[in-house]
Amino acid sequence: MTLFYPKWIPGEHMASGPIANLAGLHLFADGSELDWRRDLVEVNAFHLAIPAGAKTLTAKYDYLVPTSGGSFGSTASTNAKCAVINWYAVGLYPMGENPDAISVTATLKAPADGSTEVPWISRHRRRHDSLRCDFARHAERPSGPAREHFRTIISGPRAPRWVSTSSTSSPQRMALQFPQSRIDAYKRVVVEERSVFAASATTGNITGC
Repeated sequence: MTLFYPKWIPGEHMASGPIANLAGLHLFADGSELDWRRDLVEVNAFHLAIPAGAKTLTAKYDYLVPTSGGSFGSTASTNAKCAVINWYAVGLYPMGENPDAISVTATLKAPADGSTEVPWISRHRRRHDSLRCDFARHAERPSGPAREHFRTIISGPRAPRWVSTSSTSSPQRMALQFPQSRIDAYKRVVVEERSVFAASATTGNITGC
């Protein structure tokens, strides 16, 4: 079998999968560790031989968070106070398989005092199970931010069935103290958007670290 680390990332237009940040890879069949070797040409591929009769393959590894934003960002997506988890950075899948046909269920364990913006995750539990979906869709949908300092601002008047909110987080609490003039400016944008798109408008969250 050959396991593959995501290489072509949706929206990044190049082979920017952060393979250099994958570390400490250990593979197990029914609890027994297996030997593996990296492909001599394709560095994102890992070859292994699975014993006959094995029922479960487990991979354990670390993802080393970069200190910069990489090819498509100016800052790191994760630090000690705020985290946006890109699932493609922590996934391996069988090489040669169609990612659209691989069904996955991801689990995220957040800090005890943290919270998260993932819609299917309760903020009152430490261990969270995501919706089940295909690997390709899951890999391009980030989870987060999980953060210590968070603020939600009502950015528009309540309408039938929905209300506009702006969610923001920061490594420092003081950074969430926006001047009222900035908040008023965002509220005007919501009012203008509703006047243009009316019933076709949908709820939107502005979230960032």
